[in-house]
Amino acid sequence: MLCSNRFPLPGSPSTCSLDTVIIPIPSFVLFVGIGLLVCLRPTLKHDSDDFSQVRPQRWSLWLHMFFVFAAFGMSVLEIVRLALADRGVGLLPATPAAMLLILCLLWFERNGRTHAISVMLLIYWPFLVVFEIIKVLRVHMLLELSPAKDTPFPASDQLTDNIVMTGLFALLMGFEAYSLIRARRLRRQARSGGQLGRMLAASASLLNIKVVILDVGTAGPAKQVVFPVSPDHTHIDGSFADPDKIRELASKVDVLTVEIEHVDADALDAIGNANQSRLQIHPHPSTIKIIQDKLRQKEMLQFHKLPVAPFLQVDSTPESIQNAIGILGLPLMVKSRTLAYDGRGNYVVRSIDQIPDAIAALGNRPLYVEKWMPFRKEVAVMVVRTIDGDVKSYPLVETIHKDSICHLVFAPFRGVTNRAKIVAENAVRNLSGAGIFGVEMFLMEDGEILINEIAPRPHNSGHYTIEACETSQYENHLRAILGLPLGSTELKVPSTAMLNIIGASSSMSEITSLTRVALSIPGVSVHLYGKSECRKGRKMGHITIVGDSDAQVRSRLRPLLEALPNGSPEETNTYAPVSPGPGSGFSDAHPLVGIIMGSDSDLPVMLPAARILDHFKIPYELTIVSAHRTPDRLVEYSRGAASRGLRVIIAGAGGAAHLPGMAAAMTPIPIIGVPVKGSSLDGVDSLHSIVQMPRGIPVATVAINNGVNAGLLAVRMLSTGSPSLLIAMEDYMKTMEKEVLEKVDNLAGVGWEKYVVKRS
Repeated sequence: MLCSNRFPLPGSPSTCSLDTVIIPIPSFVLFVGIGLLVCLRPTLKHDSDDFSQVRPQRWSLWLHMFFVFAAFGMSVLEIVRLALADRGVGLLPATPAAMLLILCLLWFERNGRTHAISVMLLIYWPFLVVFEIIKVLRVHMLLELSPAKDTPFPASDQLTDNIVMTGLFALLMGFEAYSLIRARRLRRQARSGGQLGRMLAASASLLNIKVVILDVGTAGPAKQVVFPVSPDHTHIDGSFADPDKIRELASKVDVLTVEIEHVDADALDAIGNANQSRLQIHPHPSTIKIIQDKLRQKEMLQFHKLPVAPFLQVDSTPESIQNAIGILGLPLMVKSRTLAYDGRGNYVVRSIDQIPDAIAALGNRPLYVEKWMPFRKEVAVMVVRTIDGDVKSYPLVETIHKDSICHLVFAPFRGVTNRAKIVAENAVRNLSGAGIFGVEMFLMEDGEILINEIAPRPHNSGHYTIEACETSQYENHLRAILGLPLGSTELKVPSTAMLNIIGASSSMSEITSLTRVALSIPGVSVHLYGKSECRKGRKMGHITIVGDSDAQVRSRLRPLLEALPNGSPEETNTYAPVSPGPGSGFSDAHPLVGIIMGSDSDLPVMLPAARILDHFKIPYELTIVSAHRTPDRLVEYSRGAASRGLRVIIAGAGGAAHLPGMAAAMTPIPIIGVPVKGSSLDGVDSLHSIVQMPRGIPVATVAINNGVNAGLLAVRMLSTGSPSLLIAMEDYMKTMEKEVLEKVDNLAGVGWEKYVVKRS
């Protein structure tokens, strides 16, 4: 710092005054230059082609720290200069405060909290701006008090200097704000959400399995549910893409697994090779590498003759994509080979003019293209693979996506179950390593199954397994990677659904409101992920619904869909339609029982069966299927009954009465036959036709025209898997007993002569 006496304040010492301390030009340039470099710094190195390369840069951190010292050091000198110039001590307490801030910032830097530094600088820059404005005003006031001709040093130069400094500080403040926003956006891309690890850790705690978690921060979703059991098993604060942190994690565990595939697979591979005798990594790093590159994944599936959509590798040039259009046609799905998840990394090209937009949207990442395949449904299967390579699959589920994020899951999916499960199991069988895998597939209009992609970890489409299956996907993942016997993957409830809780805004009140609604519904379980910040599109939790039937699950789902902040009546009515209710005369959208008859003339006989089902609140459908006049409809109805969720069919027929027997020959679900009384033989011909079925094709036949017993028999069949229906049937039988006993008392009270007269 330099001192001169060319511009003393009136009444102040001649040795040092307000504006006699001049910052040397080199220091000023250094100060501004470092400030600009730091504010424009890339806080995280982000290679868009490889998530494993997202990590802090040491040079950036050191530069940032040096800038903090320089900025605050100059601020302290400026404050001291002001205090001396005003002969007061009013500003002197700010000096130790500034030093304390320096120590705080140094601590933040040492602990990697660069975002905290940015926040503090955003507070610091406005202070400097205001400070410079005050200086400008004071100098302007002094110019008015002191004639320019009496001033050896032109004060207007000092005024200009202060104005320039004010502008620079304001500019730096803007750059720091931009840097903070950019850094937060990159951090969100790089860090793991932690909800999968949270549910995995919760399952581990039930088996006394010690878990060490690597994730950014000290209170992530997974770290909230598992406390370190000893100093040797403390959780690690860091990025899952940082090789040093991965090595630190590997040094503390016997088995290493992942909750997200966007990890440094090369680092995992190197660590695994260096610790082969001590450490197991599941899934194997080679599998993670295949999954990370969507093109390699498709090539692997194609090599093993597994069904995938036609695809081609392309360059990120319009010419290459245009050549692919000539082969695969339009529309064309352009996809990023890396970092593609939740719909990110995909672009549908519907015309050649959209090619530049696709390239721009997908950035500089390597690309490939897929033929546009219009599918009927999106389905998924969770497959667990043991260390020995044995596989076991969960039920096939239907997945509903909204804004390219999994929104709803329904299980089990009624149709093509075996074929889809075989495809999924074969895909996972050809990968290396143990654990749970999510296989997402397309169900085409012709019934063909195509694999979309594979996730080498617990998956959104498997959350329902916690409440609905005998062993959850998380527990089976642990069993698989630890070499323990696998648990059953079967459903323990007839029907289930999962609703993702997706943030619609930054408000947590919307999540709280939805949770309150969910907690008031029977058969509903809420899982919140412990995330402190809500934002649009972020997964904040999920809700699982279980029930005795698809219809019951959908009815329980309906108020949840209605409570969604971004829901719509159309969506609600599509996925959870209102049940028609007893006596409405309309079929339910998700029936358990099918009532069919050969002609509308049989309706009076079949209606009592429908009324019995209404009484027990069992969803059903009632329609006409003629064995002789609509044989194709009979085949379609019977063969598709089980896949649509029907569990019992009540079939009424008269005359030759082939309908019940033919239906029984084409479906595995039970058939109840109702002989309808005809005009010729009073229904005896129908009775004999239905009851005399050949061995191997059973039909449970009730009395002629006895639709009531057919309905009651259907209820009893369903009650074997539903305790609530069993209780309802017991109540119904007690009601019948009560009615008969009342008649006994009435008969005894009035005598049979009067009783007969009274009834007639």
